[in-house]
Amino acid sequence: MRKEVAIVNCKAWTPEGIVDAVGIREGRVVSIGEEREVISDLEDPKIVNLGGLWLLPGLHDCHIHLPSYGIRRLLWTDLRGCKTVSEVISRLSRRKKENVIIGYGFGELDRLPTRSDLDRVSKEKPVVAVRVCGHLSVLNSKAMEITGLYSEKGIVRLDVSRVTSRLPPPSREDLRRAYEYVFSNLIEKGIVAVNYMANTSLFPRDLEVLSEIKPPVRIRVYVPFSNEIPKSNGPFEIKGVKVILDGSLGARTAFLKEEYSDDPGNKGTLYLGEDELREIRKSYDGQMAVHAIGDGAIEIAVEVLRGRDRIEHFSLPSEDSIELASKKKIIASIQPQFVSSDYWIPKRLGARGKMAYPFKKMLDAGIIMCSGSDAPIEEIDPVRGIEILMEKGLTFEEALRTYTLNGAYATFEERERGEIEVGKLADMTISKSPLGRTIGTVVGGEFHIKGGVLPHSESPLRLL
Repeated sequence: MRKEVAIVNCKAWTPEGIVDAVGIREGRVVSIGEEREVISDLEDPKIVNLGGLWLLPGLHDCHIHLPSYGIRRLLWTDLRGCKTVSEVISRLSRRKKENVIIGYGFGELDRLPTRSDLDRVSKEKPVVAVRVCGHLSVLNSKAMEITGLYSEKGIVRLDVSRVTSRLPPPSREDLRRAYEYVFSNLIEKGIVAVNYMANTSLFPRDLEVLSEIKPPVRIRVYVPFSNEIPKSNGPFEIKGVKVILDGSLGARTAFLKEEYSDDPGNKGTLYLGEDELREIRKSYDGQMAVHAIGDGAIEIAVEVLRGRDRIEHFSLPSEDSIELASKKKIIASIQPQFVSSDYWIPKRLGARGKMAYPFKKMLDAGIIMCSGSDAPIEEIDPVRGIEILMEKGLTFEEALRTYTLNGAYATFEERERGEIEVGKLADMTISKSPLGRTIGTVVGGEFHIKGGVLPHSESPLRLL
């Protein structure tokens, strides 16, 4: 890559306002402003004309499961959109030639599938159907036999990684294909950096394969808590550990202070108590990312965590939890797309449903929020996430910041990334408009355009 690049004829969103040119040297922004001034600040730059496209600060996805996104799209049966159990069985039956049959993505059906339903697909091979939230799976008899997870109806209310970790794993080649698939989607959606929440079922093989790849995005990893934390290696950087406190609202396993409105007697599942979480917090010096969705789980997390630790999801916080999280400077890692997906919340929670996803209240309280997709739970779509945040009362600038500067802040890199500013890394998103279709990215001054062609150009973009 040429050491100097001048991006001209653009609309660059900077702290100083909208400018029409950005100068880059050795991967960092060295000048912003008018085209003539930017070019004169450089010695022998490669000129890239964006034809009037926008340059936004590079978008982050602050909570994503990298290879799982590709695996579920490429190797598993897509159960999204199914309305009935019969439709689930029909789709799974198309994969009878597979040695392990896994379907993913069903939501609200006419009823929950059962072991006997999946036995109709196959009795000789393991069959698993996973709810879209990833916190409820249904196993056939063979899958229960192999995994040792027994239930009368085959319904297992655990994180899916605790199920798939007991089944034959994907090959290294499958993992490589999965990474390539998700990287292509990240480029198309304008993502320059991700926070990868490593899956228990794939760890550490996922990082071994990742170390052999040159990814087009910056990867910050949160690994499952254990006594041995791996070291950063080339294409990725270990930022902290991940701990799961509860499940999901969809599976009725998010831990609530009061029972579910549509499931009397059930308050959800708490995988770790406050004392256990406190012991983990004492034993680990780095940043922690704690999955907590229900108000009961969030209350425990905010009591235990320290400043700049993260609570992943933060879906149903009480006002007291919001106040304490703000006071302790705990980061809320949110998934705006959950708002539209969780349309059934009034049925699950009754009047408490109005407390879910209070992003404006959290912002007003001073909580730093960073945004992500939780893909493959949701699609990778930061533009839609920004739209939802605006629907919840945030301005465009406030919503954008959760995907940019706050994303850098969440991994202690706000002085290096997150804005188009002189001295910072040249990480930018190319877009047709601030809320329009994303075209590609610039990461450390290197362009990544899906297909290699800008919309206004007939020839591939090359900077070598």
